[in-house]
Amino acid sequence: MMIIIVGPDCSGKSTLAKQLSAQTGYPIQHRSKPKDQAEKDAMMAMYRDLAVTGADVILDRAWYCEMVYGDIMRDKSYISMGQMYELEYLVSNNGGGIVIHCTDETNKLWDRCMERGEEYIQDYETLAAIKHMYEWLMHSVPHTLPVVRYTINENLS
Repeated sequence: MMIIIVGPDCSGKSTLAKQLSAQTGYPIQHRSKPKDQAEKDAMMAMYRDLAVTGADVILDRAWYCEMVYGDIMRDKSYISMGQMYELEYLVSNNGGGIVIHCTDETNKLWDRCMERGEEYIQDYETLAAIKHMYEWLMHSVPHTLPVVRYTINENLS
């Protein structure tokens, strides 16, 4: 079973991943943006390998994150809709999975970014665009995996 956790910066992805890992015993795989074609190829190979093996794993960020951040931060994602559906199909047919979309109000996300000294997201408008793109990708585009929305509880540590 693959648990895929996605969402904008400061939405509680890593906190949720750690809690789910403690409860399930599943290892956490964390990805960040690929820097070049070799890293892109390695990223896609890792996603395909995990999907084909039906690994019990928690992905703290996944291909959906690349689709959102790539489009907004670099004007182009390294992952296409076709590749997204290919990966979803592989997950669905090899152990299954679920996507957890972590989110919150934009002003709360921004406040958390400022508190932790986030350097990647430079302004409120960019964060708002990322949040909006996630809403569209996760809840307007059809998926073969179930997608649930999760708002972090302020009391989680």
